[in-house]
Amino acid sequence: MALAGDRSVREVMAELEELSRAVLRQVRARGPARELEAAVLEGLAVSSEAVQRLSLQLDSAQHGRGDEAAYFAEALEVAEQKLAFFLGCTMRRSVAAELRRGDDAEAHAEAAERLAEEVCASGAIDQLVEGYKALEGLEARIVEARGAIKSGSAAPEPRVLDLPRARVLAARRQVGAAVVALDDED
Repeated sequence: MALAGDRSVREVMAELEELSRAVLRQVRARGPARELEAAVLEGLAVSSEAVQRLSLQLDSAQHGRGDEAAYFAEALEVAEQKLAFFLGCTMRRSVAAELRRGDDAEAHAEAAERLAEEVCASGAIDQLVEGYKALEGLEARIVEARGAIKSGSAAPEPRVLDLPRARVLAARRQVGAAVVALDDED
């Protein structure tokens, strides 16, 4: 089950998991923005390639054994989730240039981090769920502000780090992990 060159699907999926964990660690530790951006862009490239290749392998496997198709389908779903995460940590380069004037994203990121700490400390499932919903709202505000900035080009643009949104995504992951931990205890 090779994916890229001699690498197996398991190896690529493990790399994607490690890259997403590295991004989360760097966001929480307030690591250097250049290193964080490099990890995000690498994750974006690896997950994009994984989605393309897994899609092809799934198409091929659907004509063969059912267990192999199920394996590729599951791996593809995870790769798509990782791709969405890495895309969420970025914005178009033209948006970044426009944002030099500033926006509310930093305030949303600070609010998200405070909220995540508060609801995780409470440990109550209802507060965790409501906190997660509030974090989705904060992210939506950032996405809306970013989406309102239009570039003059219809061509795909290079992507750069969107640190405030990455911080909100890290806060969402923190709360999501707390919910899963509570569920695992039951």
